[in-house]
Amino acid sequence: VEVQARRMLEDPKAHEAVANFHEQWLDYDRVANVGKDAATFPAWSTEIGSLMREETRQFLDDAVFGASGGLGSLLTSPATFLNAKLANFYGVAGPSGDAFQRVSLDPAQRAGILTLGTLLTINAHSNQTSPVHRGKLVRERLLCANIPPPPPNVMVKAPEPDANSTARQRFAQHSADPSCQGCHTLMDPIGFGFENFDGMGRFRSLDNQAPIDASGELV
Repeated sequence: VEVQARRMLEDPKAHEAVANFHEQWLDYDRVANVGKDAATFPAWSTEIGSLMREETRQFLDDAVFGASGGLGSLLTSPATFLNAKLANFYGVAGPSGDAFQRVSLDPAQRAGILTLGTLLTINAHSNQTSPVHRGKLVRERLLCANIPPPPPNVMVKAPEPDANSTARQRFAQHSADPSCQGCHTLMDPIGFGFENFDGMGRFRSLDNQAPIDASGELV
């Protein structure tokens, strides 16, 4: 079986098959059509979404087929693929021009697939981050756990952004409701670990001028 699997992976067609698998698994392809609140995230555009999609596609191809590819690279590599416009959007040093090149980022800020702009962007609200969606991504797509839907009598509504509070404070109150705790305990503490990334996947150290607490927990 291994011999045949490796033979198939050596076929050039394997690149497209592996890319298609990741698109289905992570649903990242929809980033090109994500809408963001213009007042909150004025730098967002559908063009940036399309560039993020290409970044993710090249990152995944390298993580699987690259010289140092493997599960470790997929989950922990601080390198990604950027062109000048996307590097400028992220606020990092990158190549000049439109062509994508491999770029090493600060390992204290980026590590693997979960810190790619696509996944951080699609798993956020239009006007703020979402510890719920980001935690749900990890819980379901990586840990293979099923989060049940909320009870039919529960109003599903994210806390409104507030200039006097951080997202962590708002969502902590949101999940304190006894009718919500059971499921949100499985998602929110994981999602808080991504609070250093705003709703467009850009690294930040402050949320509403307050230092970010990005500590997380796996319950």
